[in-house]
Amino acid sequence: RAALLASTTAANQFAAGSLFTGKFIKATIIPLGANLEFGRPYTSRPLQLKGYYKYNPGLVTHTKKDFIHNGDRDSCSIYIALTTWNEPFQVSTGDNKFVNFNDNSIIAYGELNKAEMSPESMSDYKSFTINLRYRNLEVKPQYILIVCSSSKYGDYFTGSTDSKLLVDELELIYDGEPTLWK
Repeated sequence: RAALLASTTAANQFAAGSLFTGKFIKATIIPLGANLEFGRPYTSRPLQLKGYYKYNPGLVTHTKKDFIHNGDRDSCSIYIALTTWNEPFQVSTGDNKFVNFNDNSIIAYGELNKAEMSPESMSDYKSFTINLRYRNLEVKPQYILIVCSSSKYGDYFTGSTDSKLLVDELELIYDGEPTLWK
């Protein structure tokens, strides 16, 4: 039984289908958006995130960004980060408060490669492997963040209401040597 993430509209606003480690706190009207808590306590050092996905992107139907236009093919997103946060990160999409992945609190990061994010269409599941790259091997992680989204730019109210992402059998891999972030 896979997780089905489908982009849609709610209150006349685009909403990407998403799955993440953390909590949905509430939808907000002013400013229009959502408040989320990103991350769960976690102190291990995985090397990879593996799983299966099936993505069928639609053509972008809603856009609020100039780097993607209506009619462009949508992209999905699957990524993982290990952080030194002392508490979950408070996301506020209406206030444009998002994680800064260049911040030193992100000690490891990996994402689905660009070619896999926007296929034409997938009739079958495909396996994926995301390698974590470590910025720092001396500091112990405090939180893990895994995010899957049917529309990569959904947090900016941008994507296609026809996009559907299925994810299944997510697994953290620990065997091997860590890769350093360069």
